Amino acid sequence: MGYKKIIVCMVLFAMAAGLCGCNGNSDADEDSAKITAKEIEIAEGADVPEAEDSDNETSESTETASVTTTTVTGSSVSSETTVTTSKTTAVSTTSKKAVTTVKKTVYINGGGNSNNGGNAVTAAPKTTAKNTTTTTTVTEPVAPEDVDKYIDFASASSGDGYTFDGSTLNIFSAGTYHLSGGLAGMVYINVSNEEKVKLRLNGVGIENTGAPCIQVENADKVTVNAVSGSSNYLKCYSTNAEGDAALFSKDDLKIKGEGSLYVFCDNEHGISCNNDLEIEECQLTVDAEKTGITSHKTISIYSGIINTNGDNCGIRSRDYIGIEGGYVAACGGKKTGADRGGIISDTGNFCIAGGTVIAVGTNQTVPYGQNTAVFSFPEVIPKENTLAVSVNGMTLASVQPNKKYTCALISDPNLGIGVLCDVWLADVWYDNFTLTDGITQAALDGVQ
Repeated sequence: MGYKKIIVCMVLFAMAAGLCGCNGNSDADEDSAKITAKEIEIAEGADVPEAEDSDNETSESTETASVTTTTVTGSSVSSETTVTTSKTTAVSTTSKKAVTTVKKTVYINGGGNSNNGGNAVTAAPKTTAKNTTTTTTVTEPVAPEDVDKYIDFASASSGDGYTFDGSTLNIFSAGTYHLSGGLAGMVYINVSNEEKVKLRLNGVGIENTGAPCIQVENADKVTVNAVSGSSNYLKCYSTNAEGDAALFSKDDLKIKGEGSLYVFCDNEHGISCNNDLEIEECQLTVDAEKTGITSHKTISIYSGIINTNGDNCGIRSRDYIGIEGGYVAACGGKKTGADRGGIISDTGNFCIAGGTVIAVGTNQTVPYGQNTAVFSFPEVIPKENTLAVSVNGMTLASVQPNKKYTCALISDPNLGIGVLCDVWLADVWYDNFTLTDGITQAALDGVQ
């Protein structure tokens, strides 16, 4: 009986010891988990190369922009603000960087190392991700010719890149010059070979005696723009030895805009360019003693409404003439010769690729390209006699020359091979002809 009691006591003692051991291990595990989490949270990380995929967003502003760069690293945040007055492009990039914790071993319940009986708890390496947002500001420089400068001749004084004495606007630096008002004098442009100048005419009237109204002495290129809805004129009464036209340029010249421009010169050319000349969009009218529009190199017309008159030629180039669109009426007469007429290319290199073209004079360069008719009259037609060409009752083009003429040119997309064309003079049916090929030359017989 006593033996059995001893055995029962031993079993109860063992069970109690086991229960105590289980509770102790559970508390140790919980403490170990808490330490491990804390060590990973504050562990220093080592950056690895950025991930390939990132989200980019780009925006543009031409006004003053304030750009803030924010970097988030761990628990710290830093910001940097940059202010710029130039045209900027802000590119924001958000990318994920991996952060790897350093492997660390912590000894608990026994001192600093395992030799002191401590239990080693090792925090395994763990990689997390953080977002880093960086904004990069790219400043796009504004071209010198695009810097705006406003000049009203009624109240202007000297300014950045130019001087004005009340009669001569002297431009010596690149820029976009917005001009308005009336001027008895001239605009004189003399900048470096690499610089461009843009003139925006907005209600400009310039009259000058003894020199051009606009003279380009030196530049890379000058653009004369008639502002949309504006009406402008240049009137020159005798030129000088330096410039032989109301609008004269020694370098490349471009005339454009959706406004109107009238050019007059009583002793020389209307518009004269020593280099390449381009015309587009503008409603341009030119009256000149010699040639309306002339260039020592090329003349390219892309669009617009151009009416030009000259004793020598309506349009003349020493090299190439190309018309790609628009409506062009060119009259040249009074004087005869190979270099006198409606539209004359000294090299014979004249292409019409589009648009409507009518030209009259005492001579005419035969073009290539779009279907065209070049015809001559059996007698000299007096000035002021309106010439019109029609197809199937539809008038393609008409012109009233202020010079006498003997031949004419008509080119229009409605001209087709085999089409019968009617020619009218002063509202009287004069003659008709049929296009037999792309370029048809015909001698008309007389009034029908």
